[in-house]
Amino acid sequence: MIIGITGKNGSGKSSVAQFLMDNGYVYYSLSDIIRDELENAGRDTSRENLIQMGNDLRASGGAGVLAEHTLKKLRVNECAVIDSIRNPFEVERLRIREDFYLISVEADSEVRFSRCQKRNRAGDSQNYEVFLDVEAREAASADPTTQQMDRTAEMADAVVKNNGTVNELNEKISQIIHTLQAQQLMPDWDPYFLSIANAISIRSSCSERKAGIVVVKDQTVILTGMSRSFNQDAESNISAGCHCFSAHNADPTCVCLDAEDVAIAYAASSSISVKGCSAYISRMPSYSSVKLLVASGISRIVIFSNEIMPETSQDLLFKASVEYHIVAD
Repeated sequence: MIIGITGKNGSGKSSVAQFLMDNGYVYYSLSDIIRDELENAGRDTSRENLIQMGNDLRASGGAGVLAEHTLKKLRVNECAVIDSIRNPFEVERLRIREDFYLISVEADSEVRFSRCQKRNRAGDSQNYEVFLDVEAREAASADPTTQQMDRTAEMADAVVKNNGTVNELNEKISQIIHTLQAQQLMPDWDPYFLSIANAISIRSSCSERKAGIVVVKDQTVILTGMSRSFNQDAESNISAGCHCFSAHNADPTCVCLDAEDVAIAYAASSSISVKGCSAYISRMPSYSSVKLLVASGISRIVIFSNEIMPETSQDLLFKASVEYHIVAD
């Protein structure tokens, strides 16, 4: 599960992150990317510089650039907390992970100002009117590349009010996490279609990379496929060998096809559109198969595998805005 945290200055985001880290979550912060850029530029990490550099990075790399960098660091099935989310496009990018949930941490302005005074962090205003003025500028903007705290908070899956003690906050977060974990349970349709893909893979004539794929539209199977050689006689291929071991060592003589290739090729020859469909695959697809799925218009991929998806495949799916989910055995 990936927990994102958003909230205004002094709301208690760090306390939430610490509670999650104490419970085994790996910590990431979008602000760390900004700090690295400031250090490389030889500039101090004051609050004003952090805000300006963050805006500059979004302006040059896109409003969701900080989230994109962080997504590349996440590992499959990792429990992580991502701090300092301040832009709606960052939330949209992070939602490519089905296990991502956003928590908005809120507190009264007087409480937040008091906390900022006590911690005395560089860049925090010691004047309440100035504090509110800075907050207003961060809350909303017509420029999509700047901080938009109000719109980001509106996208939260859960809201926690933090005007009390740390123990009270921890109890509230614990309850929220319990609720989100219950919501995270995979929908009935996903295991159903994955079970079909696994069943199809049994008849694959590929001795090394048995795989099956099911293409679904509106919860209806419209296409299936399995990895095989061009020879349709599965039994003879298995007994004679199909050169699969050599194939994945770049042997150009191998005639085996991945399940994805078989399915998409059949769809093309039969004038079956798979645009906007979901693909359920019984093992980690190759990069070439991922390219084919993207090019065909598949919008969601669910993979049954214990493998970590290669970064090249992750990058491609992210750039193509194709949602993917990996289900471990």
